[in-house]
Amino acid sequence: MASFKVQVPSEPLVAVRGSYAVLSCSFPPVAQQGIPPGLLVTWQRVDDSRVVHSFYYGRNQLSRQSVDFKNRTRLYVSELWTGNASLRITDVRAQDAGQYLCTVSDDRGTDKAEMKVEYAAFYSEPQLIIEVGLHNSSVQFETEGFPKAEVQWLGPQEQELEHQSEFKYGDGLFYLTTSYVVQNHNRSNISLRLSNQLLDQVLVRQIHFSQVHGSTDTRKDLTIALSCICVILGLVLADPHMGKLAAEKVSHKEVEKGKEEGAGDSPHCHPTGWGIHHMWVVMVVAQGVIQVRTATGLILPCQPDVFAQFS
Repeated sequence: MASFKVQVPSEPLVAVRGSYAVLSCSFPPVAQQGIPPGLLVTWQRVDDSRVVHSFYYGRNQLSRQSVDFKNRTRLYVSELWTGNASLRITDVRAQDAGQYLCTVSDDRGTDKAEMKVEYAAFYSEPQLIIEVGLHNSSVQFETEGFPKAEVQWLGPQEQELEHQSEFKYGDGLFYLTTSYVVQNHNRSNISLRLSNQLLDQVLVRQIHFSQVHGSTDTRKDLTIALSCICVILGLVLADPHMGKLAAEKVSHKEVEKGKEEGAGDSPHCHPTGWGIHHMWVVMVVAQGVIQVRTATGLILPCQPDVFAQFS
């Protein structure tokens, strides 16, 4: 019957890892409220005809449902009479990506339509690792998401910088390690930019280098300040109030005390950063764990809120 038509979106549906996805499907509504006589709704995977969800004889029929979708699907049964045959899939995972077929049949006719589902995962808050050397230092970020993100390291004039990036896939995620080598004699401010186009996610991490005043080290001591800008779907998630509150927790007296302790102490990580070899100071406003690796190979794990007072 020409008037009986099943409709699905023409554009792919982007399903987010761990969340739920609603695969829209509609057919002509009936005049009276209630399940239409002889109604049959079936969702299948196009590639191998696996049954994702079935409804007939007035109730869900899941005996032939693929185990891959067990306890993860449902129809909006109370809305079937309005022509809503949409399917909800929970706990989205990588294998849910692909082509789906929605078939609807009742006393008025039968029709079917295909739609595409794409899988994506937001990239996590990048972890920062700094490896400090005598002549150069490596600034490295680690994060994971899906699909592969566009990676850019940018200089102070927004010029692209040569860098190293590696993606490894596992369990529905790409694990990204990206790094840039900074020459200690030629330092300039840099930034990392990650783009996940499927989710309109943009992560920007800015690294600022400046000389520590009063340094007696001929190699020039460094201060590294990491300011974080996280833009997801057009929302800036950085909270400027956080840095202000953290600043109130550390008095000027405590900073001066840190200076008096000097570099003679064993390397460690505390608010002023004094005692770290070559007086590397890390100031961070971010989430995640930060590590500072000195030229001697010592790894100094730091929590971001420890350094927030420098923002």
